[in-house]
Amino acid sequence: MPQDKAATVVQAVFDAMTAALVRGDKIEVRGFGSFHVRRRRARVGYNPKTRTPVDIPAKRVVYFRAAREMRRLLAAGPTAAD
Repeated sequence: MPQDKAATVVQAVFDAMTAALVRGDKIEVRGFGSFHVRRRRARVGYNPKTRTPVDIPAKRVVYFRAAREMRRLLAAGPTAAD
């Protein structure tokens, strides 16, 4: 497959994933992991330079959870091919 065609396909997949996450859908890639959106609550942080409190608003963030097989492979460590 030509590189420009592959880049177009990969971009289309990323665009579809982004749209799904914006809608709040969960994305599962078998054997790799899943992506989902969680709401992070508002909290108080601190400016590291001045040590003054800063209000950090609530927001939606993307979380990734590796599939069981991926976690097992990572826990096994690097192989000779690495």
